[in-house]
Amino acid sequence: MSQAKDIIKAIFFSLAFFLVLFYNENENESERSEKMANRIQKQYGREIPQAGEIWHHFKHKEYKIIACPVTHTETEELYCVYQALYGDYGTFCRPLDMFMSEVDNGKYPQAEQKYRFERQPCK
Repeated sequence: MSQAKDIIKAIFFSLAFFLVLFYNENENESERSEKMANRIQKQYGREIPQAGEIWHHFKHKEYKIIACPVTHTETEELYCVYQALYGDYGTFCRPLDMFMSEVDNGKYPQAEQKYRFERQPCK
């Protein structure tokens, strides 16, 4: 009976230790994600795209954000993954710098919006 209690105690403490590690790892990951989002938002001076949002391209097409920011494994460059809401509903990936950039008015003088992509207000 004493041996069974020792085994149960060992299992309990192992599980408790695992849960503490798991909780701390997830908490640190969410803190890192929040800090990165704040840093990126500050860099661009406006909100960055979030999964599920609809963004409007200056050429009058709408896109749904799939994931953002996405980090390139080799270069650590940040990307935005988005899906067209027209045609064949293609999925695209673009560097976040380019996604968030202003429209080149020299090349596109008729552009009606300031940025290449702008978030659509909720309807």
